[in-house]
Amino acid sequence: MGGGGDDGSAGAIGGPLLLAPAVAAAPGYLGPLMVAAVACALAALAARAVSAASATGVPPVPVRTLVTRPAIRTAASVLVTAQVVMAAVMTAAPPHLHHHGSSLTAIGLALSAHTVGMFAFAPLTGRLTDRVGERAVMLAGLAGMGAAAATIAAGVGAPALFALGLGWNLCFVAGSSRLARDVPTGERMQVEGAVDAVVWVLAAAAGLGCTLLLTAAGFGVLATLSGVLVLPAAALVISSATGPAHPAGDRDASESVAHVAGGRKPVP
Repeated sequence: MGGGGDDGSAGAIGGPLLLAPAVAAAPGYLGPLMVAAVACALAALAARAVSAASATGVPPVPVRTLVTRPAIRTAASVLVTAQVVMAAVMTAAPPHLHHHGSSLTAIGLALSAHTVGMFAFAPLTGRLTDRVGERAVMLAGLAGMGAAAATIAAGVGAPALFALGLGWNLCFVAGSSRLARDVPTGERMQVEGAVDAVVWVLAAAAGLGCTLLLTAAGFGVLATLSGVLVLPAAALVISSATGPAHPAGDRDASESVAHVAGGRKPVP
C-alpha cells in the first residue's frame, strides 16, 4: 500500500514539472497531449485489471442513502466540498496564470507546490486525525481551503496553491476516516464507492462550470465563490455528533491515508 501511495504522489507532484520539457519536445502542445495520452492509457489498463479482480456483484448504494443517513452525510459533504473547491480553482488557475504572463515552468512549479500539499503530508495527517479526531481535522481543512481560496482570489501564488492542497488533504484523510468509522463494515465498500462516484461526478461538473464562470466574471470571483462553498460543509461538521473516536475493530485514520496518497481506498 505504501509503494502505491508513493508512486501516486510522485506522479502527481512530478507531472507538472514535465510541462515545459514536453512542450519543447514537440510542436505546439503536442508533447503534453502525448504524455497525457500515454498516462491515461496506462491508468485505463490498470483500472481494468483492478476492476476485474475486485468485482463482487453487490448492488450499489443509492445516492439518497448518502443524503439521508447522518453518519454518511457529514463525511460525504466534506469530501464533496473539498474536491469541488479544489477542482474549480485548480482547473482555472493554469489558464489564468498563463494569461497573465507566467511561463510554463512557473505554472508547473505552482501546480507541483499544490500537489505537494495534497499528497506529501498524508501520513502525518492520518496520525493527527488519530490524535485529535476527525471533526477538528475536517474543520481545519475546510478553514484552510476557504482561507487559501480568498488569498488566491487576491493573487495566485505557489504558497496559496500549496495551502489549498493541504486543506484538501486534511479534508480527505479525516473525511475518509469518519466515513470508515461510522459505516458498518458490511456496507463500507459499497458506501465508499458511492461517495467516490458522487465526488468525482460533481468535481467534473465543477471543472466544466468554472471555465464558464472564469470567462463571465473573472478568476477573482471564481476563487471567492469557491471559498464560500466551504461554509455549509463546515456548519454540518460543527452540528454533527462527535461519536466515539474509533470503535473496536475499525481501522484508524492512518489506514485511510491510502485514499489520498495512492488514489485508492484501503481494503475493509
